Amino acid sequence: GGVLLTAEYPLIESVSATARIGFNYQLDKTVPAVGDMHVHSIPILFGAKYYVMPERQGLFAAAEIGMFDLMSSVSAAGGSVSQNDLKFGGGVGLGWQMKQWNARVNLQSHDFGHFGDLMMVSAGVGYQFAGF
Repeated sequence: GGVLLTAEYPLIESVSATARIGFNYQLDKTVPAVGDMHVHSIPILFGAKYYVMPERQGLFAAAEIGMFDLMSSVSAAGGSVSQNDLKFGGGVGLGWQMKQWNARVNLQSHDFGHFGDLMMVSAGVGYQFAGF
């Protein structure tokens, strides 16, 4: 789970520049012979959003790149270890916009240097509180 603050600036009729920052919380996962572990992240992403349908409603596609502050922790009977890593990553997504509401599914890699090791599929619902 998590929370993301999103900004969107229209460039042309069907394309917007986007920025997102937030916090993603992951539940602990128990790995035998290792212990409990998790990786939380703070994404800082910039990208673009393309609206397939007119008037910025309906189906949209998004692509983003940026930095992820990854906060990992492993706990076992002998103690715990935690670490922060700053990684460059990004992702793509598809969604649906309906007035102030939107729903979206993303595929992200937290680290382009190790693309397959830190992949995440996420889904979310958003609401536009203000427009400027």
